[in-house]
Amino acid sequence: MPHRIYHTDAIVLAALPRGEADRAYDLYTRELGCVRADARSIRREASRLRYALQTFAHAEVDLVRGKRGWRITSARPVDLHRAAWGDPRRRVVLAAIARLVLRLVQGEGADPELHAALVREIALLADTPLEPDALADRECVALVRILSALGYWDALGEWGYIVDHALDDASVLARVRTERRALIGKINAILKETQL
Repeated sequence: MPHRIYHTDAIVLAALPRGEADRAYDLYTRELGCVRADARSIRREASRLRYALQTFAHAEVDLVRGKRGWRITSARPVDLHRAAWGDPRRRVVLAAIARLVLRLVQGEGADPELHAALVREIALLADTPLEPDALADRECVALVRILSALGYWDALGEWGYIVDHALDDASVLARVRTERRALIGKINAILKETQL
């Protein structure tokens, strides 16, 4: 019986080595939500998948569900956001975003709003200056927008302006800089309440 191939847009959140040449990936996909999928022989030099599936890359992937779970059969880069994940300071912010998603999203289930938020925030991070305050502001905004997409953040409350996409991003970041300490406290309180 042939397996169904799922063609979907994905963000690579994490990668774990498996065996000698394989790797398991945590992907956030548009159609399936959070998926752990294996890629065989990807750590070999000849693998064509390895460049499309670098951590934090945005790719189109083909997935097949087998007896042992999901398997990646092909991948093509949409946008690698090299400027974002190539610098260690930006990778710290990307890792915080990935940890938040992996912590709060349990199992599969499509959430196009969250997928769009991830794509948008990773792209914006690629254009963020490498100054510590600018990166801290961007991280705060990204975490709030992801919490909002997941339903944990009140988009109409005191800090609703952060998730209002009609506002200019620069003005949002300027306001966040003055309120960042309080926002971090609110983010931490929400995470504590989730008990995850």
